[in-house]
Amino acid sequence: AHYPSRLKNRKISYRIPQLIVPAIALPYIMDRWEKAQKKKSKRAKFNCSGLAKPDGGDMQPITDAVLKACQADYRLSLSKGSLPRFAGVDCGDTAHFACYELLPNGRKRWLWFEELDSDEMVERIDTLWDELGLSGLVVDAKPLRVEARTIAYHHPEKVWLQDFKGEELTEEIGEHKGKQFQRVMVDRDDSLDEFCDLFTVEPEPLMMLPAKDADSPAILDVVDIHLKNLRKEKTVDQRGNVVFRFVKNVANHFGMAMNSAIIAEYLAVGKHFNLGPVEYKSLQHRRVKSKGAY
Repeated sequence: AHYPSRLKNRKISYRIPQLIVPAIALPYIMDRWEKAQKKKSKRAKFNCSGLAKPDGGDMQPITDAVLKACQADYRLSLSKGSLPRFAGVDCGDTAHFACYELLPNGRKRWLWFEELDSDEMVERIDTLWDELGLSGLVVDAKPLRVEARTIAYHHPEKVWLQDFKGEELTEEIGEHKGKQFQRVMVDRDDSLDEFCDLFTVEPEPLMMLPAKDADSPAILDVVDIHLKNLRKEKTVDQRGNVVFRFVKNVANHFGMAMNSAIIAEYLAVGKHFNLGPVEYKSLQHRRVKSKGAY
């Protein structure tokens, strides 16, 4: 109905809800519906596939109110601790680094944010690795390929180079001139949907951010801006379908770095190796290919 000119070419499409497909069991649909009640992005996906109702979810999932609800009484700290830490890096002329500490209850307490000169990124991340005691890190494979591989060579088994491609989280081993490194591929929009859900999951958000006052570092304001810029827009894909995708080419770098850190936790905990000062096995993750990031 949106494209009447296509009728003459007999190009007609329909949205069919899973509810009317006999081959799809109702208990399966109900299970998906129950799981979707706790996460906004899952509710949107259920509306699209289960009910055939186009739904992009929240077009701006992270707002000032959401950020305020995630604030806790602590400050940024560049020091080691007894709990595992995970970090992510969004690469560009200025790289953005974000690190959090994983609490025993699964909450993520963000400890450090920093903007890095790409020319000095490798050396600075090596220093941050020692100062924070990192357990895992995900860094963009592009555009700084040489620098990203160098970081991976310095910390084998605990660093992954990330590409946004495919529909499932997939790990593989990359190789360059005889040297191996770990790679991870994720769907950009699915992983960001999952990431944004962590700020609003009920009954308590899994994200913890430092409370802000007059003495807070200015970088926390930048982090807030970047997180709020993780917003969606409605577009039409090459097939003429209406889709909702996270906006590109905006200042959202700390948000992307934080998303990469969450993926690092998923990958590292799944390996069940020593995650830093303590052996951490409270979260029983399974390393499987899955839709979305975690």
